[in-house]
Amino acid sequence: MDPSMTTLVLAGLAVVVDFVVRITALLVIPRNRRPSTAMAWLMAIFFLPYLGILLFLLIGSTRLPKRRREKQQEINRFIIESTEGIERVTREHSWPSWLDSVVELNRTLGSMPLVGGNRAKLYSHYDESIAAMTAEVEKATRYVHVEFYIL
Repeated sequence: MDPSMTTLVLAGLAVVVDFVVRITALLVIPRNRRPSTAMAWLMAIFFLPYLGILLFLLIGSTRLPKRRREKQQEINRFIIESTEGIERVTREHSWPSWLDSVVELNRTLGSMPLVGGNRAKLYSHYDESIAAMTAEVEKATRYVHVEFYIL
């Protein structure tokens, strides 16, 4: 193989490796870390891909700090004990298919059971969600309790 072809193959390989590293980083880095930490690692990997990934592999932690994991386990136990006996919604009740992932996240990350008497609506556009929240707040007569997720 002539030198120009070798250079072309190596350049193509470098581009492919760079692309794979960036996509993998987007999928792996944000998990189980604070958003600010994840953003810092992603910036390092995107701006200095080979050095950033090397540093992440050397000093990046893939686990939450022990104290934070213990605190979450303590809170999960408290929630499970506190919600004992609360009537849970079963799968016989109908709900939209997109709610399955929310129910699963609620249960696995926060130990929160799905209970009846609530409403959930998924808005695909930011403007719609803000308008709906504004309308609900304006209708309130005493209190406003809000819980929303960015999925």
